[in-house]
Amino acid sequence: RHKNAQKSPNGQVILLCDIFTQYHDPQIAQAAIQFLEFNGYSIIPIFLTDSPRLLISQGLLKQAKKALGEIIEHCYDLVNKSGMKMIGLEPSELLTLRDEAIDLVEARDKMRTLSKSAKLFEEFILQELSVGNIDRRQFTYKKQELIVHVHCHQKSLVGIDSTIQALKQLP
Repeated sequence: RHKNAQKSPNGQVILLCDIFTQYHDPQIAQAAIQFLEFNGYSIIPIFLTDSPRLLISQGLLKQAKKALGEIIEHCYDLVNKSGMKMIGLEPSELLTLRDEAIDLVEARDKMRTLSKSAKLFEEFILQELSVGNIDRRQFTYKKQELIVHVHCHQKSLVGIDSTIQALKQLP
């Protein structure tokens, strides 16, 4: 935990820890948590036990509904009662909540509420930079060329603008 972890002037956020990040790239989740805590957010990690995106793509809709139901169970009250944001690190997993999930679950209104709260990490950072909750002066300047490869699911559903705009906010 970062030294600022106990100070949470920016409130609480839900971090959806998908199974890909948990098992293949845990350092991404660790870096996200450190960054968010440093910037004054308290993290509520939700560790997904299945992949709704993978289940849907394999035609396992009954299992996908169950996995989505678990997300509703863990997150709905937090989002609905406090307006908490959900942050996802794996674009295809998070964007499933905004796309297919609403039509798959019986609790459509609850999933619709969650989908409005669900942000990709860079979307959340861009939003928080724009309202002053994150200070861009914390980033150091280092001239270098960046090559950006955005997830195909992200490109098709929301485009690359939030990723590019978030990177442009850096000095």
